[in-house]
Amino acid sequence: MEKSTKTPPPFQPIILGGDIGTYGLVRSFFEGWGVKSLVVTSMVLGPIQNSRLLKPVIVEGDDDSHEDFIGKLLEIGPLLKKKWPDTPLVLMANSDTNVVNIQNHADQLREFYLFSFPSLETIAETNDKAGFAKLAEKHGMNVPRTLEINLDDGLDAVKKQVGEAFSQYPLIIKASRSYGYEQLHWPGKAKVYTAGDTSEAAEILQTLEEHTAGHPQARHFVVQPRIEGNDTFNLSLTAYVDGRGEVSFLGAAHVLLEDHHPTALGNPAAMITETYPELFRQAEAFLVGENWRGFANFDVKVNRGTGEAFFFEVNPRIGRNLYYNTAAGNNPMFALVNDLLKGESTPINDNPDTVLYTVLPRSLLLAYTTGRVRAQVKELWRGKHFHPLLAPGEREWSLRYVKRRFYVWVSTWNHWRKFLQNFPPKALAAIGRESFETTPLTDAR
Repeated sequence: MEKSTKTPPPFQPIILGGDIGTYGLVRSFFEGWGVKSLVVTSMVLGPIQNSRLLKPVIVEGDDDSHEDFIGKLLEIGPLLKKKWPDTPLVLMANSDTNVVNIQNHADQLREFYLFSFPSLETIAETNDKAGFAKLAEKHGMNVPRTLEINLDDGLDAVKKQVGEAFSQYPLIIKASRSYGYEQLHWPGKAKVYTAGDTSEAAEILQTLEEHTAGHPQARHFVVQPRIEGNDTFNLSLTAYVDGRGEVSFLGAAHVLLEDHHPTALGNPAAMITETYPELFRQAEAFLVGENWRGFANFDVKVNRGTGEAFFFEVNPRIGRNLYYNTAAGNNPMFALVNDLLKGESTPINDNPDTVLYTVLPRSLLLAYTTGRVRAQVKELWRGKHFHPLLAPGEREWSLRYVKRRFYVWVSTWNHWRKFLQNFPPKALAAIGRESFETTPLTDAR
């Protein structure tokens, strides 16, 4: 790698991965500083393909072979330092496994890169959903009743535990530790399973028993009662804690619709940015109390019947939909860069813009929302809606740009097919069509 004669950027972002979350980071760095990112990935997938805002660095292997990513970072570190001797290298990752692997090799990587993530101890305590529930209660957060199960205890014993703990259905079953489970693949695998009765729960547990055998990190699951309410009862919170232990970024959004494909279940597909003072207070108390560092992303759901907001989990990363913050004029990368490069805290933006972040076509959103929320979609679509993959910085007269726009157009309209297959309007009607209005949460003081 030859030494460049060009003026180096103020810092160089290095990002692991290749999905929409990676591109959200790329776009946030570019829109904040005009800097193009190096993306370390095994495959140049659709979200980052044909982008002029990044340069891919290909890893031999696959995105689940995370040790290969660390090897590549250590390989290119000296070369990058030689090319840009006075340019800080800011390392980011947006998957739990990559975050854990970076922290496992932190001493080696810090020779070349600047980064901030929670400690391995903190990740182990909080990324485990059962552990998070206990810690959240300690810090005054509202969490649903949570049963931790270990398939190594034997299938019959686990079924008995579930039967004794819960008398009412439906129940939610999901991996307790995502950084072990996310590496496994099989037909029909889902991020989250819903059991409507005891026989369905037994069938799900049998499937998990078969496909996680031999993978001890993927054998732990949690069982919780399903909090009633459609997708509009979900919220997303993002935070950053700097090196001084101060929360220097907060952002949130009201989820309108989630992806319902089994492998992506629960990923928000459309959101409206908002501010939730009481939920922010709870999240900040938790993060400070747990000596957190770096980004955190919380999943919250409001009970349709009671109006109670329940925290479900915290992730040791910023989250795949991070760009909703940048779209609202609340770019979270400023908190990261000010912390790593200047050692300074960033004032929290108490009044971000209200915008619609969506990867869905307008017609689909309108078909799945009602009332005030539907009216918001119509209003914000006129000038305040953002597709995370449609960055103005990509625009140019080129075949590359035409190919990128075509991919985004196809992927956007393909959601109609996926929703009709996995979550048709009649499925929404079965759980209640009325969209949740968040006014009580935004007004809370």
